[in-house]
Amino acid sequence: MVLSIFWKEGIVPKTSSVLVAIIVFCSSVTSTTMGYDGSLMNGLNILPAYNDFFQLDTSKTALSTASTWIGNVVVGIAFAKVPDWIGRKPSMLLASLITIVGVILGTAAQGFAMFVVSRILVGIGAGFSSMAGPIYFAETLPIKWRGIALCLIYDFWYVGGLVASGVT
Repeated sequence: MVLSIFWKEGIVPKTSSVLVAIIVFCSSVTSTTMGYDGSLMNGLNILPAYNDFFQLDTSKTALSTASTWIGNVVVGIAFAKVPDWIGRKPSMLLASLITIVGVILGTAAQGFAMFVVSRILVGIGAGFSSMAGPIYFAETLPIKWRGIALCLIYDFWYVGGLVASGVT
Protein backbone atom coordinates (compact mmCIF):
# COMPACT_ATOMS: atom_id res chain seq x y z
CA MET A 1 0.00 0.00 0.00
CA VAL A 2 1.31 3.44 -0.94
CA LEU A 3 0.46 5.04 2.38
CA SER A 4 2.48 2.45 4.31
CA ILE A 5 5.73 4.15 3.31
CA PHE A 6 4.69 7.25 5.29
CA TRP A 7 4.51 7.83 9.02
CA LYS A 8 0.99 7.97 10.41
CA GLU A 9 1.29 11.41 11.96
CA GLY A 10 2.25 13.16 8.73
CA ILE A 11 3.26 12.78 5.15
CA VAL A 12 6.94 12.17 5.84
CA PRO A 13 8.53 9.06 4.31
CA LYS A 14 9.91 6.42 6.67
CA THR A 15 13.06 5.89 4.62
CA SER A 16 15.56 8.48 3.50
CA SER A 17 15.67 7.11 -0.05
CA VAL A 18 11.95 7.86 -0.56
CA LEU A 19 12.43 11.35 0.88
CA VAL A 20 15.44 11.93 -1.38
CA ALA A 21 13.45 10.82 -4.43
CA ILE A 22 10.61 13.20 -3.56
CA ILE A 23 12.96 16.15 -2.97
CA VAL A 24 14.92 15.46 -6.17
CA PHE A 25 11.74 15.16 -8.22
CA CYS A 26 10.17 18.35 -6.85
CA SER A 27 13.32 20.44 -7.04
CA SER A 28 14.24 19.25 -10.53
CA VAL A 29 11.08 20.69 -12.06
CA THR A 30 13.00 23.91 -12.75
CA SER A 31 15.66 22.35 -14.92
CA THR A 32 13.07 20.19 -16.66
CA THR A 33 11.07 23.33 -17.44
CA MET A 34 14.09 25.17 -18.83
CA GLY A 35 15.12 22.20 -20.97
CA TYR A 36 11.58 21.87 -22.24
CA ASP A 37 11.33 25.59 -22.97
CA GLY A 38 14.61 25.76 -24.87
CA SER A 39 13.84 22.78 -27.07
CA LEU A 40 10.25 23.87 -27.58
CA MET A 41 11.34 27.30 -28.82
CA ASN A 42 13.76 25.70 -31.26
CA GLY A 43 10.90 23.60 -32.59
CA LEU A 44 8.47 26.52 -32.73
CA ASN A 45 10.89 28.80 -34.54
CA ILE A 46 10.92 26.50 -37.58
CA LEU A 47 7.13 26.14 -37.79
CA PRO A 48 5.57 28.30 -40.53
CA ALA A 49 2.27 28.68 -38.64
CA TYR A 50 4.07 30.13 -35.60
CA ASN A 51 6.11 32.53 -37.74
CA ASP A 52 3.05 33.62 -39.69
CA PHE A 53 0.87 34.13 -36.58
CA PHE A 54 3.38 36.45 -34.90
CA GLN A 55 4.75 37.85 -38.20
CA LEU A 56 8.29 37.07 -37.08
CA ASP A 57 11.43 38.48 -38.60
CA THR A 58 14.94 37.72 -37.38
CA SER A 59 14.91 40.22 -34.52
CA LYS A 60 11.48 39.10 -33.25
CA THR A 61 12.58 35.46 -33.40
CA ALA A 62 15.67 36.31 -31.38
CA LEU A 63 13.64 38.30 -28.83
CA SER A 64 11.06 35.54 -28.41
CA THR A 65 13.83 33.04 -27.74
CA ALA A 66 15.91 35.31 -25.48
CA SER A 67 13.00 36.65 -23.43
CA THR A 68 13.17 33.72 -21.00
CA TRP A 69 16.81 34.54 -20.33
CA ILE A 70 15.86 38.19 -19.78
CA GLY A 71 13.52 36.97 -17.03
CA ASN A 72 16.35 34.91 -15.54
CA VAL A 73 18.58 38.00 -15.36
CA VAL A 74 15.81 40.09 -13.78
CA VAL A 75 15.17 37.50 -11.09
CA GLY A 76 18.86 37.19 -10.27
CA ILE A 77 19.00 40.88 -9.50
CA ALA A 78 15.58 41.42 -7.91
CA PHE A 79 14.90 38.15 -6.06
CA ALA A 80 18.33 37.07 -4.79
CA LYS A 81 17.49 37.44 -1.08
CA VAL A 82 13.85 36.30 -1.22
CA PRO A 83 14.60 32.60 -0.46
CA ASP A 84 16.41 33.76 2.69
CA TRP A 85 13.48 35.97 3.72
CA ILE A 86 10.52 33.67 3.07
CA GLY A 87 12.15 30.23 2.99
CA ARG A 88 13.08 27.73 0.31
CA LYS A 89 9.76 25.89 -0.06
CA PRO A 90 7.63 29.05 -0.21
CA SER A 91 10.10 30.42 -2.77
CA MET A 92 9.74 27.33 -4.94
CA LEU A 93 5.94 27.55 -4.64
CA LEU A 94 5.97 31.24 -5.60
CA ALA A 95 8.31 30.46 -8.50
CA SER A 96 5.94 27.75 -9.72
CA LEU A 97 2.97 30.12 -9.54
CA ILE A 98 4.85 32.79 -11.52
CA THR A 99 5.77 30.17 -14.12
CA ILE A 100 2.17 28.95 -14.36
CA VAL A 101 0.94 32.52 -14.93
CA GLY A 102 3.57 32.92 -17.66
CA VAL A 103 2.52 29.67 -19.33
CA ILE A 104 -1.16 30.65 -19.24
CA LEU A 105 -0.38 34.07 -20.76
CA GLY A 106 1.79 32.46 -23.43
CA THR A 107 -0.93 29.98 -24.30
CA ALA A 108 -3.48 32.78 -24.58
CA ALA A 109 -1.14 35.24 -26.34
CA GLN A 110 -2.92 37.17 -29.07
CA GLY A 111 0.07 39.26 -30.05
CA PHE A 112 3.82 39.24 -30.00
CA ALA A 113 4.16 41.60 -27.01
CA MET A 114 1.92 39.40 -24.85
CA PHE A 115 3.95 36.35 -25.87
CA VAL A 116 7.25 38.02 -24.95
CA VAL A 117 5.88 39.16 -21.57
CA SER A 118 4.70 35.61 -20.90
CA ARG A 119 8.15 34.24 -21.70
CA ILE A 120 9.78 36.80 -19.41
CA LEU A 121 7.45 35.62 -16.62
CA VAL A 122 8.41 32.01 -17.32
CA GLY A 123 12.06 33.07 -17.08
CA ILE A 124 11.43 34.86 -13.79
CA GLY A 125 9.67 31.82 -12.35
CA ALA A 126 12.30 29.37 -13.56
CA GLY A 127 15.17 31.59 -12.45
CA PHE A 128 13.63 32.08 -9.02
CA SER A 129 13.20 28.34 -8.67
CA SER A 130 16.81 27.85 -9.81
CA MET A 131 17.92 29.88 -6.80
CA ALA A 132 15.76 28.13 -4.21
CA GLY A 133 15.88 24.53 -5.50
CA PRO A 134 19.60 23.77 -5.25
CA ILE A 135 19.81 25.51 -1.87
CA TYR A 136 16.91 23.39 -0.64
CA PHE A 137 18.72 20.29 -1.90
CA ALA A 138 21.93 21.19 -0.14
CA GLU A 139 20.18 22.00 3.13
CA THR A 140 17.77 19.07 3.39
CA LEU A 141 19.32 16.01 1.79
CA PRO A 142 21.33 13.55 3.87
CA ILE A 143 25.07 13.86 3.25
CA LYS A 144 25.29 10.48 1.51
CA TRP A 145 22.76 11.62 -1.14
CA ARG A 146 23.68 15.29 -1.45
CA GLY A 147 26.40 15.07 -4.12
CA ILE A 148 24.54 12.85 -6.55
CA ALA A 149 21.29 14.76 -6.05
CA LEU A 150 22.95 18.10 -6.78
CA CYS A 151 24.44 16.57 -9.93
CA LEU A 152 21.04 15.22 -10.99
CA ILE A 153 19.23 18.53 -10.70
CA TYR A 154 20.48 19.77 -14.05
CA ASP A 155 20.39 16.37 -15.72
CA PHE A 156 16.65 16.89 -15.78
CA TRP A 157 17.31 19.71 -18.26
CA TYR A 158 17.79 17.00 -20.87
CA VAL A 159 14.60 15.21 -19.82
CA GLY A 160 12.68 18.42 -20.55
CA GLY A 161 14.45 18.78 -23.88
CA LEU A 162 13.57 15.23 -24.88
CA VAL A 163 9.91 15.71 -23.95
CA ALA A 164 9.75 18.95 -25.97
CA SER A 165 11.39 17.25 -28.94
CA GLY A 166 8.65 14.65 -28.87
CA VAL A 167 5.91 17.28 -28.60
CA THR A 168 7.15 19.46 -31.46
